[in-house]
Amino acid sequence: FSHDMRQFVFKVVVRGPLPENGSTLFLADLNSGNVRVLWQGQNNIGDPRWSFDDRFIIYEEAGYSRQPRIQIYEVQTGSVTEIAIPAKKFNLNNQTVSFEDINWSPTEMTLAYTLEIGDIQQVFYETYTAHLDCVDTPLTCAVSNVKQLDAVNNLWRSVSWNRDGTLIASGYNDFSAGGFSQDEPAVIDIRRPDGTPYQRIDLSSQ
Repeated sequence: FSHDMRQFVFKVVVRGPLPENGSTLFLADLNSGNVRVLWQGQNNIGDPRWSFDDRFIIYEEAGYSRQPRIQIYEVQTGSVTEIAIPAKKFNLNNQTVSFEDINWSPTEMTLAYTLEIGDIQQVFYETYTAHLDCVDTPLTCAVSNVKQLDAVNNLWRSVSWNRDGTLIASGYNDFSAGGFSQDEPAVIDIRRPDGTPYQRIDLSSQ
């Protein structure tokens, strides 16, 4: 739902042989009942997210690439622009990057997102924040103030903001001691948007 509860964005995924396999992103107006297609293609897409002011919808195409890219859709005009999100480079043989999770701040044009970066032998998970500056005619969005929040050996599964945009919570398995065992402790890590630690909750004893 949009924050004003007037619109609803959703995706439909069709799984089957090409060319039938693919995804469609829809936007429904809850007052009129009108539904329109925002995006359609053979790739799957991540869950769409509304900006804090309901002006934009952000979504990413699933799959691996050399540079993670997301689409920003301006609701009023129907304009779409693609932005590239910076990612740290590792000494990997065939590095690829994909999004694990992405979420808007509830108060400003800032994203929190988790990337999966790896090759056949190694995979790293990192969480970042980044600010977007978007202008109209034509719609363009510049990425600035990118900050890395986590350590590369930790497996982050999700990222979310508190209501006033002052804290970011991420859930992950703590692999800081090395290894990728399912017995590693599950952790909720809460930080401020600048990366400053706020609270760490160990769930291994729960």
